[in-house]
Amino acid sequence: MPDADSNSSPHQPSAPDPVLDAMGGAVGALRRFADHTTDVLKAFDRAGELRETGASYSEIAEQERLFLDFACGPYRELLDAVSALRRRQVRALYDEGLTMAQLGRLLGVTRQRIAVLLDDRAKRPADD
Repeated sequence: MPDADSNSSPHQPSAPDPVLDAMGGAVGALRRFADHTTDVLKAFDRAGELRETGASYSEIAEQERLFLDFACGPYRELLDAVSALRRRQVRALYDEGLTMAQLGRLLGVTRQRIAVLLDDRAKRPADD
């Protein structure tokens, strides 16, 4: 009779999976961003209407906070989550044996960019 471990895939993680964790974070950020998008679109529509009636951009900025501040909150959170996901994906693929050149071709970036993504000390989410 086969033991319980003989049916498991050799690629099945037995420990916490940082890529799956990052995917979960990205999903949550995407959901929050989807809600935020409606607010931003409405603010942009109102800003466009104000501009068409002769309002200056400074007047628009005073009346429509999201006209300038759309890239904060859920948007920033989404960028950070996607950046973390990409770094973890690159790390996992590299750890599985892909070279930096292969990863670069796969992602459409240079080997140098892959090296930056692999650098655990570089915590610059907005760079991705």
